[in-house]
Amino acid sequence: MKMMTKVRFMVEVETQRLETVCIIGDHDTLGNWNPDRLLSLDLKMKNVWCVDIDLPANQEINYRYCITGLLESADRDEKEAIIKQWETNINPRKSFITDENDLQILPVAQFGNYDGYHNTTSGWLSTQTYVQLRLQGNPIHIHKARHQHQTLHVKCVPQDYRPKNVDINEDSNEGPQSCSINDVQISVLREDGCKPHEQNQFGEAYQPDDFMVFTTNTLHPETLGFQLEFYIQDTSNGYMEPQYIGYTHILPLNTKHTLEEKHLPLMSLKHKPIGKIAIHFMIAKPVKNIKFNMESCFQSHWKFLGVSLDVGHRGMGSSYKKLALVRENTVASLSAAAQNGADLVEFDVMLTKDLHTVVYHDFEVCLTYSKKRNDDSGSKLLIVPVKDLTLEQLQSMKLSHASSRLGEQIDLNGEDFHPADAQPFPTLQQCFHGVDESLGFNIEIKFPLQDETGVWEMEGFMDHNTYVDILLQAVFKDCGSRRIIFSSFDPECCILLQRKQNKYPVLFLSNGPTKRYTPYLDARTRGYDVAMYFALSEGLLGVDLQSECLLSDLGVIKRVRDKGLVLFVWGEDNNDRETISTLRKHGVHGIIYDRIDFYKTDKNKYFEAVEANGLPEMETGESSTS
Repeated sequence: MKMMTKVRFMVEVETQRLETVCIIGDHDTLGNWNPDRLLSLDLKMKNVWCVDIDLPANQEINYRYCITGLLESADRDEKEAIIKQWETNINPRKSFITDENDLQILPVAQFGNYDGYHNTTSGWLSTQTYVQLRLQGNPIHIHKARHQHQTLHVKCVPQDYRPKNVDINEDSNEGPQSCSINDVQISVLREDGCKPHEQNQFGEAYQPDDFMVFTTNTLHPETLGFQLEFYIQDTSNGYMEPQYIGYTHILPLNTKHTLEEKHLPLMSLKHKPIGKIAIHFMIAKPVKNIKFNMESCFQSHWKFLGVSLDVGHRGMGSSYKKLALVRENTVASLSAAAQNGADLVEFDVMLTKDLHTVVYHDFEVCLTYSKKRNDDSGSKLLIVPVKDLTLEQLQSMKLSHASSRLGEQIDLNGEDFHPADAQPFPTLQQCFHGVDESLGFNIEIKFPLQDETGVWEMEGFMDHNTYVDILLQAVFKDCGSRRIIFSSFDPECCILLQRKQNKYPVLFLSNGPTKRYTPYLDARTRGYDVAMYFALSEGLLGVDLQSECLLSDLGVIKRVRDKGLVLFVWGEDNNDRETISTLRKHGVHGIIYDRIDFYKTDKNKYFEAVEANGLPEMETGESSTS
């Protein structure tokens, strides 16, 4: 029988109402990293939490601390705990349990701080739903001219729309009962407010062109509504306390859709309309059929050794419109990039009609067809969305690149002499199994966006939650021990990728202030600074910026790094040795480019250097994410 020692764990951290500190570790008593088996600590003195645990003597244990918060459970009389914040240094805490004393007292730990680093990350979606309310594009219009030149404050109050709570006084401006257990945080995508924080008494000042986001978690989105409260502050004669002028009620949202928009009246305290507002909503649901543990997390880690990562664009580079040794986005191209010194390869994934995760860049392909016999105009090209073809059709039909409709026909899979690993439309599973596991994957999630002219890259696409769930299920099924980074141009995909899983980091892709491409309509996509603010707001690892305008303002690199964000750079301009050298000298973390066999001057690999130096990989230690 093993000798046991009682061990006292203590950690210091400031917590909020309804929050509890817990411990998780690699022993059965500590839950074996299972988040469903967290062990709670007790608050013994100001900000110091403590618990005594019997553990086997003469062995080392690994563990982490986390902070949980309470949400109302199904019967509403009990509460359910969710993880709000947890320690995510790349290695867990370690302590050796001795047999020298009946009680082994460990030093008081500082939450998130150990081994010279401080990394904490928000919890992921387990049973709760994450809700965002957004004010964007100057959505508030107040009729009275004098109010239009005063400072407007907005506050969001969650409300309980269960039937027993909506029987209210019809003569009152009060809505249903407030949900005191649902805390609402706010962030504004600007320099001084982009990280989520608690609302104050009068909410947050709304400035022209602000992108303001209110967030909360709930177990019951179908009965959660909101009241937005509006305050006016006149500062012409010095400070004056904001005055409550009106409100609007938001009924529970349609939980079947990720995105929703409502146009609502602003009502005065006398129940008269004084203006109107447009509100955008996003709902993120937990992913199904993936079981997460708390042993490791790479979402906030990056160990920069002064050597930029070499990332092979689509493997060995774009091939359909330019010269490449291997066809892009194929198993052969990814493998060739690894053999030529790539640390990571960047490639694009989307779903087929039968929900297979396929590697391909464009949303469309061209199908060749012949017209009626009496029409001598020859074969024609029919544009077909990739999402409308099955995997078998994509891999077996003779297809052309979407650009063929504009000029020279570019065959995708018409040549029989190409080996199997050089055929287009490989599944993600084929890439995981066919490419050496030492090569990291930068997986770009494709999702259509609307440009500033109102044109969508693709219409009739799948709902965001369902789409990302299927992609994540495919990744976690076959990922093994491979290093993985997610990225996307679509802000909603980035939010969902970050919230739905607790292991891999996410980069926000941005064109920045581009002239080469038609800008997207979404304000979060239209500049380098707002891309940084968005990444900080959502707790992403960093940003992946186009080099077109960055090269004329290299100060952007320092601004990104000073905010504790990781920076990758992509773009046509990277296909140049001098540009690659410039980006390395300025400390870019990753450079994505074509023809890694030609532009990379040596075959050394970043991760091999990390392992050779005995250092943890991908750890910033610069800031915590929330």
